[in-house]
Amino acid sequence: MTSRLQANRRRSELVSGLLSAIDRAELRPGDQIPSLTSLAKQYELSKPTVLATLQPLLDDGTLESVPSVGIFVAELHDRQPGCYVMVYQPRQPGEPAMAPLPTAAHGFEDRMAWHGGKSVVLGVQDFLRQQSQASLPTVHGVFAFAGVRLDEVLATLEPATRLVAYLGGRIPPGDPVDDRVSFVDLDNVSGGRLAAEQLLRGGHESIAFLGLHTPDNPYFRWSRMRARGWAEAVRRRRPRATLLCIRPEPAEGVGPEHYERALAEVARNAADRLDEFDACIGADDMVLIMLARELRRRGVPRDDWPAMVGFEGLSDAADLIVTSVRPRWADLGASAADHLIMTPGDRRHPARVSEVAMTVVARPLVLPGRT
Repeated sequence: MTSRLQANRRRSELVSGLLSAIDRAELRPGDQIPSLTSLAKQYELSKPTVLATLQPLLDDGTLESVPSVGIFVAELHDRQPGCYVMVYQPRQPGEPAMAPLPTAAHGFEDRMAWHGGKSVVLGVQDFLRQQSQASLPTVHGVFAFAGVRLDEVLATLEPATRLVAYLGGRIPPGDPVDDRVSFVDLDNVSGGRLAAEQLLRGGHESIAFLGLHTPDNPYFRWSRMRARGWAEAVRRRRPRATLLCIRPEPAEGVGPEHYERALAEVARNAADRLDEFDACIGADDMVLIMLARELRRRGVPRDDWPAMVGFEGLSDAADLIVTSVRPRWADLGASAADHLIMTPGDRRHPARVSEVAMTVVARPLVLPGRT
């Protein structure tokens, strides 16, 4: 049986051994240290004890942990002059506020601080102006959030400076703008799957998907991906179930200008077919808000409304939905920071397109007459 004195001695040997390997450059910045299992076996300690022993080295920045990957010798980013920048397209007068922006920015800044890098969040025009005036420190990398033109940003960057962009459910380019560009996005398929699974667990027999996508409009690819997750979950639980996906008719042109028309059309179609489903998933919360308006206009009693599951958790939908499948915007920002900090040749470097999972937030609302 190991005594406390022996355990403390082994813990000291573990720390001194790692620090010595770093000092001798046997372990260099960016190298992964042996796994907790290997260190536990080597020093005859438990894995929790090994992790507790390494914690001071993680806290002081000597080591850094990458979730689900391992522990690495930290890069010395804090010794480099310059910064990492998140840029976004400011909203125009009359446009709704971009609710995810502050949360994604916090995730980006928090992860960048954890890596030891300096960060700043700027509107894209402000960023372009400061770059043209050379008033920013050296920019090591840029995270382009929604609505930013990548070519404009790339034109201001040094040849080796990387850029990561939020895809927003769009199709990633077959050929990247250049090899410095990578992408982060939400895992919309798993989001649709989570939404359907919540309703299936609640005993709902007929679950419709209220989508915005049409074959000719790639702007709504995120709706198509959420519908794919819904279909997979329903088919897995009930292989013979009829899949009811209510969508708008195809229209000329593509892009966000068709959003309002699509919302209204889907809401009308869903209200017309209300007797065909007892629960529904909205491609986004606005679909459900528009459906609720249409049902009220038609005088449909609340007891006859379907159970609804949405995504964004908009306040206007709070009294409609039984569950929100919420995007983890902070994780999206953190993933963007990881792309910029880690070099493409690094084993930890994310794939060219990294997808961030969503999470289920159950609501206390129970519609009368529904289970």
